[in-house]
Amino acid sequence: MKRLPVTLAFALLALYSSRSFAQVDCTTIGQEEILHCDKSSDSTILGLSLQRGNNYHCYREPRIVITRSNGAQDIYPVVKSQWQYTSGNRGITTTFSGGTSITTVTFTMNSTPAFSPLAGSINLGKLVTFQTCGNQRTSAYYWTQSSQNRLEAFSCPFTRMPRACPGIGYNP
Repeated sequence: MKRLPVTLAFALLALYSSRSFAQVDCTTIGQEEILHCDKSSDSTILGLSLQRGNNYHCYREPRIVITRSNGAQDIYPVVKSQWQYTSGNRGITTTFSGGTSITTVTFTMNSTPAFSPLAGSINLGKLVTFQTCGNQRTSAYYWTQSSQNRLEAFSCPFTRMPRACPGIGYNP
């Protein structure tokens, strides 16, 4: 008689562990702006923002959003991002590669050695520059070496250090 509760417990555990749980659909999650660039060299572009889903499951699925003066937006999912020290460690360059099956873009941002954004540029068939980048609205300093945790970071230095530096993709 004592074996029945144990057997039942194992059966319930097996049933529970075999259930497949739905993952978060990041395309339906609201977005939060991580970074905003403005003062574009192209008068048809109001600004560029880097966004991510406001659910931690979507933190490593960022996107580049170009807002045009007519209100239209071009959205490019980020597929790769890396950073490196430049100018004898007097600055940092972060590169975000994004795109769709039709178009790819590269957004390059220059920052201080303390990772404070300064300016940026994006290649949209022609180089468009932004005089200012900043307005960080989240505490997830996604490109910094100190935030290389699996829940928030999605940008790694070119050296791939620290070794566990995460890549773009779904956050379990």
